[in-house]
Amino acid sequence: MKKIYFKLIKDISSFFLLVIISVTLIVWVIQAVNYLDFVSEDGHNFVTYFKFTILSYPKIFNKIFMFVFFISLFYIIVNYEEKNQLVIYWSNGISKIKLVQTIIFISFFFLLLNLIFSLLITPKSLDKARSYLRESDINFLSSIKENNFTDIVKRLTIYVEKKNDDGSLTNILLKEGYGQIDSLNSKLIFAKKGISKKKNDKYIISLFDGSFLINENNKITNFSFEKIDFDLSKYQTKTVTYTKIQELSSLYLFRCIKNLTKENFSFNMDQRNKEFKNTPDRCKDEFFLDATFELSKRIVKNFYIPLMAIITSMLVLFSKHEKNYNIKKIIIFILAFLSIVVFETTSSIDPKNINYIFFYFSLPLILFFLIYFFINIKLHINKT
Repeated sequence: MKKIYFKLIKDISSFFLLVIISVTLIVWVIQAVNYLDFVSEDGHNFVTYFKFTILSYPKIFNKIFMFVFFISLFYIIVNYEEKNQLVIYWSNGISKIKLVQTIIFISFFFLLLNLIFSLLITPKSLDKARSYLRESDINFLSSIKENNFTDIVKRLTIYVEKKNDDGSLTNILLKEGYGQIDSLNSKLIFAKKGISKKKNDKYIISLFDGSFLINENNKITNFSFEKIDFDLSKYQTKTVTYTKIQELSSLYLFRCIKNLTKENFSFNMDQRNKEFKNTPDRCKDEFFLDATFELSKRIVKNFYIPLMAIITSMLVLFSKHEKNYNIKKIIIFILAFLSIVVFETTSSIDPKNINYIFFYFSLPLILFFLIYFFINIKLHINKT
């Protein structure tokens, strides 16, 4: 009996590992290609790119975990039925409801694994990845392209006619400010030659033989210069560097919800700055619903794993010798797939009130018990 159960666990786990490693690597490679914009357009170096890309892997793993578990379980049960391996269970006195309960029991191990990723590993890795972007130096020279307008940072556009082999630039145009060149509060700088260099951990362009055109409240000032050093370090990258809610630790969200519920936010500013230096003012009254929904989502999505298990386990109710067996398989597959779609759809909606969060939390539990009740009735009818 133990060997039979052990084989079931082994087959499900082995197939699950094979599929999730293969799929996550494919998705990770595709995503890594998309992240090349951090280097080509945003000016970050390759070290930052690789660190950010590697740390995105737990998010991918966490995101597709439930779907891969469903596919693995569906494949193993169907394969067992096709190869008459389920007959071994029935001949050894294992009832169908007992097998269903075993599958549910197995699903709770997968639930626990994904819960660790959802609550601990994924938020930590995402926050660490974002920290690399915050701390990364922007390599302006590598991002500048000849005969092209480059705007890798906010409020600054750079045009270079030619990049020379010695690293110098020819015919440079810098436009500082928002909007068009003739808009209010803009600065236009032209220079015949420029040299980009790093000085005291700051990127500087030394400009030679040029002129300034400053438009300040429709008052235009124009003057020439022989040489100036233009500091690029004061400009912020266009890449999002603040900590997103998905990157906040589960502990922080829990403490925030707890204190806001008590209407007594006990963190002082020093504590908050130390814990999340980029989000010191995040935990306020208006953040309550978002924090509650985010923490609920990290927990609730794992309860869809037992739901996938019980939906898929309905396959044991039918035999391949029955009429319309393939249609029944397809219906069960569609039902499980739609459950995943419902979860993904509802999890992307901003919560409007606390009742929506309660509904979101209770939905997988309600569906789970309804399907379990249906399976019991179905097996009872078949016995009679």
